[in-house]
Amino acid sequence: MSAGPVSWEVFLCPRRGLSHSHVGSVRAADVRLAQAAARDLFARRGRPQSLWVVRSQDVHAVLPDEKDPYFAAADGKPFRRPGHFTALGAVGAGLSADADADADEDADGSGVSDDH
Repeated sequence: MSAGPVSWEVFLCPRRGLSHSHVGSVRAADVRLAQAAARDLFARRGRPQSLWVVRSQDVHAVLPDEKDPYFAAADGKPFRRPGHFTALGAVGAGLSADADADADEDADGSGVSDDH
C-alpha cells in the first residue's frame, strides 16, 4: 500500500461504440479503493460499458503552447494533405470513357468485338 491517498483520474464509457470521457478525479490509497470510489461516485446511475481509473501522475497531456510539434502537418509528407490524392470522380470518369469506347466497337450489332 502507498503511504497515503493519491489522485486518480476517472474515465467512463456510457455505451458500446462511444469513447471514454473524463468524468472526474478521486483520491485513494490504491487502485482497488480508487475503482470502488469511482464506481460509487460516477457509475451509480445507469450501467456504463466500462470505467477506467488512471493514476493522475501517469496521465500526460500536450499543452496548448506545445501542440504545433504534435499536430502540425508535416511539410515533408505531402500524402497527409488532401490535395495529394486524385479525386475519385476523375478516376471514375476515365473508366466510363473506356466503357463507352468498348460499347461503340460493339455497335455494329454482331455482338463480337474486334479483339478476337
